[in-house]
Amino acid sequence: MLNHSKIVLSIFCAILLFVGASCKKNPIGPTGDDMQPGRRDYVWTVDTLKLGWDVFYAARMWGSSASDVWLVGSSNVSWNTIWHYDGVRWQKDSVPRRVDPTALWGFSKNDVWLGNLDGSFWHFDGNSWARFSEHRIPNYEGLPIVDIWGESPSDVWAVGFADRPIGGNIVPGMGMMMHFDGMQWRFVQIPQLQVSFVEVRRPKLGNLSFLNAWSASNAVGDGYKLFVFDGTDMRETYSGNYPGNLEEINGEIYYVIQSKIYKFRENELYVWKDFSQTLYGGWMFGRSEKDFFGEQKGGGIMHYNGTDLELVYPMTMEIWCGFIFEKDVFFECQNASQGLYIVIHGKLRE
Repeated sequence: MLNHSKIVLSIFCAILLFVGASCKKNPIGPTGDDMQPGRRDYVWTVDTLKLGWDVFYAARMWGSSASDVWLVGSSNVSWNTIWHYDGVRWQKDSVPRRVDPTALWGFSKNDVWLGNLDGSFWHFDGNSWARFSEHRIPNYEGLPIVDIWGESPSDVWAVGFADRPIGGNIVPGMGMMMHFDGMQWRFVQIPQLQVSFVEVRRPKLGNLSFLNAWSASNAVGDGYKLFVFDGTDMRETYSGNYPGNLEEINGEIYYVIQSKIYKFRENELYVWKDFSQTLYGGWMFGRSEKDFFGEQKGGGIMHYNGTDLELVYPMTMEIWCGFIFEKDVFFECQNASQGLYIVIHGKLRE
């Protein structure tokens, strides 16, 4: 008999290996010529997540302030899936329940959404988490919700995939998309594609949705995809061997593939920054085009200030997710094989 939860968890962890956890929020800042180069005078501290013998797969991070940060993910025993930082320490949620969080987004300290591996949404009202709704698609086994993103409490988007048993295995069967209008979550009618959607972002202008995807077929040269959805048609804009990460900064969409950062012009990708001749290895956690962070090849946190890249925090661990505030930055890094899980916190000097 198939252990559906464990198999889907393994699929989700495989997805995280390429998409990481693009769980970053960017404060609204100046644009164009008004942008100031980002500062680099951070004071860095490190917190270790105490897991015992459990293994934690960080999925997403979100916060309303530097003293209200959530970190969620899946674990082997589901004891360490929801963590919270209150400005002093990281503590795990001790309420006993079966939750395998795979998505996280919010708008204030009393309005936070969590997407679960089993197709359910949970909501935090400032006091406690509660199951809000659960969803299924006929003829499919499960519905992992992989990413949540939105601009307002009445305009929230979620993506993931429906899965089903095929040949004794469970594989992503169909990508899915949902929308919350302030009252309830509803499925968005989209073309049926055999992919898992892993990220959703929308620009400030227009009515487009950008959907990052992992192909279930995983064919050579066709394993990773990016789609643009206009509400009716779904257009593939990237397909290749290398995974990319979606980012939204000040209402603009960016797509990072290895050492290159792409933007969109008339719905087509073009190279905005090419860091191929540097040690830049990907990611884009930022406030503006002159103030963002990335990962150095082999480990380490790099910063771009509009002119050059600089290693601001050396390390050998991988970045799994991050979150950016006006004066604070957080990065969850881990080495699961060694059982080491840390959160690196950078705070600009006063």
